[in-house]
Amino acid sequence: MKIILLFLFPLALALIGCATNGDASPNPVQADPAVSIPDPEPELPPELETAPTPAPPTRPQRPRQIETKTPTSSEIQQLERRLVQARIDASNKPGDPLRHYRLGNAFFDLGRYDEAGAAYEHAIALDPQNAAARVNRGLCLRRLGRSEDAIREYTFALAIQPDDATLLQNLAIALEGEGKTPQAVEVLARLVEVRPDNVSVLARLAHGLFRLGRYREAGYYFQEIIRLDPGLASDYYNLGLCYFHLGDYDRTLMTWLTALAHDANNESVNKGLAVLYWKRAEYKQAWDLVAACHAKGIILDEKFLANLREDSRAAAQQNGG
Repeated sequence: MKIILLFLFPLALALIGCATNGDASPNPVQADPAVSIPDPEPELPPELETAPTPAPPTRPQRPRQIETKTPTSSEIQQLERRLVQARIDASNKPGDPLRHYRLGNAFFDLGRYDEAGAAYEHAIALDPQNAAARVNRGLCLRRLGRSEDAIREYTFALAIQPDDATLLQNLAIALEGEGKTPQAVEVLARLVEVRPDNVSVLARLAHGLFRLGRYREAGYYFQEIIRLDPGLASDYYNLGLCYFHLGDYDRTLMTWLTALAHDANNESVNKGLAVLYWKRAEYKQAWDLVAACHAKGIILDEKFLANLREDSRAAAQQNGG
């Protein structure tokens, strides 16, 4: 199963290696991996004086991310031999940007990001329109913790190759890492135009829109995710949560009941339905969900339970009177 916490930023995206075969590649950059270990969903906030809202939307992680592995000793020796040759080639033709670009790749594959970045910078000085070198230098800067500098390199490269999917992906990840969600959403929207059927990209865009409070737009992309990859309770939960924040409780109920049909034990759906029935003043159904949560070991927020008890008693007294 696949878990992406929508409050994070995570999108499982494949790692695309640098062009290390000695040939110039039209797209030789490596995409940053998404965060693969999400934080737990937060409890319902106790400080709310009215109705608590369900937990942030979750997104299952699709098994599409290529796992990195530690190179063997023989592989390291091969990389080191290639580095020696790349140094010789760059020394023999110091005015050839491609030679310095390949040297950067050789350093990069050995994890020597400072030296790789310097080689890419040399290639850029010789050929300012070398978008691949700029993107790879940006990736080195990211690995060295210099995200703002990486964003600048990605932005320069984007002016040269505005529709490059890997470049857009890397830029979005860097912007998210710096907390620049509005800018990241703009980049992700461009990436969706390039990859309209990529569920992981759609999920990342929906996540960003949700964080910005643009629930109607986020809901549209969650619908697209369900259309392309149906059957996951968390997708329906995310869509229903958009409806919830828009105040459309009827569509929220229909969507979350569909989610429950797909996965009766989904914690977020069970919690959300209990809260939703309370918001709809359907207290019997709310208590039924509370009982179901207890039976499944799902812990509910004490503030929510206190509010439900109080409102249930008030409704019973009013009906009795």
